[in-house]
Amino acid sequence: MNDIVSQDYISMVVIKSSHNNACYIYTRNELAKEMITVDTQEITSLEYQRLLVNQNYIYVCDYQQILPGYLLSLKKLGAVCFLVLPIVLKEEVSAIICLGYRSLLTVSEEYIFLSRDFANRVAVALSKASWEEQLYHMAHYDALTGIPNRLLLKDRLQQSLARAERQNSFIAVLFIDLDRFKYVNDSLGHVIGDLLLCEVAQRLSRNLRSEDTISRLGGDEFVIVISQFENIKESLSITTKIANKILAEFSMPFNINNREIFSTASIGIACYPSDGQTTDELIKNSDSAMYHAKSKGKNNYQFYSKILNDVALERLEMENNLRYALERGEFELYYQPKVETRSKRICGAEALLRWNHPQKGRVSPGQFIPLCEEVGLIIPISEWIIHTACMQAKHWQDRGFLSLTVAVNLSPLQFRQPDLIQKVKNIIDEIGMTANRLEFEITESTAMEDIDEAIATMDIFKRMGIFFSIDDFGTGYSSLSYLKRFPVNTLKIDQSFIRNIHINFEDAAIVKSIVTLAHSLKFAVIAEGVETKEQFDFLKDIGCDEIQGYLFSPPVSVDEFTNLLSHNKFDD
Repeated sequence: MNDIVSQDYISMVVIKSSHNNACYIYTRNELAKEMITVDTQEITSLEYQRLLVNQNYIYVCDYQQILPGYLLSLKKLGAVCFLVLPIVLKEEVSAIICLGYRSLLTVSEEYIFLSRDFANRVAVALSKASWEEQLYHMAHYDALTGIPNRLLLKDRLQQSLARAERQNSFIAVLFIDLDRFKYVNDSLGHVIGDLLLCEVAQRLSRNLRSEDTISRLGGDEFVIVISQFENIKESLSITTKIANKILAEFSMPFNINNREIFSTASIGIACYPSDGQTTDELIKNSDSAMYHAKSKGKNNYQFYSKILNDVALERLEMENNLRYALERGEFELYYQPKVETRSKRICGAEALLRWNHPQKGRVSPGQFIPLCEEVGLIIPISEWIIHTACMQAKHWQDRGFLSLTVAVNLSPLQFRQPDLIQKVKNIIDEIGMTANRLEFEITESTAMEDIDEAIATMDIFKRMGIFFSIDDFGTGYSSLSYLKRFPVNTLKIDQSFIRNIHINFEDAAIVKSIVTLAHSLKFAVIAEGVETKEQFDFLKDIGCDEIQGYLFSPPVSVDEFTNLLSHNKFDD
């Protein structure tokens, strides 16, 4: 500024935000001109408005009025009058250039022009700096939560790794995934989901030290980097302490828009140098450990091991293959007979999904069905199952097996779909089958998630003529007060009670009580997992209506089941 116009003193005021906030005053020290002193003051609303109105310049004399706070540093140096040059960016005062004089100043047009021109150049520089700061923030921070994103996480983790290598120290990477976050999004909407993610970020931040890094990778995935441990014992101690604090924080409900939401978390932990040497390895391996925590029942933390990595890779490969299995025609329905206890005649069939993998062959349903439910593939697959089972039921009906009922299992996710009823109706109308040849099986826990909604859905299906069974009865809530309200036709006793029914008094008593209860409520009873004649004889004696199990037949292909129907009775 000295090269443009003369002045005795000069300061620069930087306003970080709107008026009524603190500003930072940088003043050149006249005794040692290479030094800059820094003060903080508060700009009042009136002062701010005056700067905004008089954007060209303001001339102030000490003896004329009370000085604004941002001019006091120049007054201390000996200034008695001042030229104030506001710098306005995007209709906000971002900075002020203040010139001070020991005596009164004669303000000429040329002097104002030169001073204002300099201030405008400063404005351009500040605007550029502000834009670069915004660009950096957008590139390195999560737009929703305001915490570092994947890019900044990798940069900070890389710096931590470099220090750890020099100092021979340890680093822990915590990969955190919310349990059932998709359910929150699907049931309450993405707005509530976003608010929940912001609250999660705040809770996680509260449990960290200043030197730790928290970031959001995307969706409901967060990563925490805990660094600068001197030994492995300290590393494990502090890491587990933080993990436990996070789990404890998540045990308390989140209050979102006056609604309590419970959301636990699964945490995977990988440590440097034992579990990885690079940022990608540590993030990938902590992710693998997180999936292991999910498989352990969620709401816990697990440390990484190489075995887990192999499991995670296999899971990823299976998920990718599953996404194409339906369109490639790799799925098939097998049917297991349901047999009347008294006559030993086939009265129904349960449709069971099978996957014929082109390389691995037959894949166990226990391996792929939970994965389908987790990633949402169960919706299109379930629709295919219903359509295929109904077509087969119509085919058997046309062949004269008029009393045969085909049962299809509905997953919790499928049962909650708002368009389920219409889709089922469309399938039945398209195929032209009789609705009472179709039966749906749902578990107790599915029915109890939203009782009123479950009853309403089942009522509509019942009016259509479709039957309902409660599957795995005895393993869920077993709430008798609600059971009597459900419009179901059958209770299906879980095989865990059947296995030792002929040798275990407690199991025998439970099964007998279920049969008595069901008949009192006018429900039929079917026992699944019947494998021996002793089990069958006991169930027959206590009045169990139907039997399903390997004693009569395992699940078989369509052709094999049709052959069983042609005989229509199992021999003694």
